[in-house]
Amino acid sequence: MNIKEAIIDGILVLEYQSGNVKALATLVKRRHKQFCEKAFWILKDADLAKDIAQDS
Repeated sequence: MNIKEAIIDGILVLEYQSGNVKALATLVKRRHKQFCEKAFWILKDADLAKDIAQDS
């Protein structure tokens, strides 16, 4: 993640904390693939990795 992405993510977190529910949906969309990839790297099971990413 570069600094620009980190700043955008931080702004989205602040927006969500201020009551903007759409900000959380945007943040999840931005990071879902990365969560799936990390979970798969650990679990070596694509379906389980998707479930873990969804739950988190």
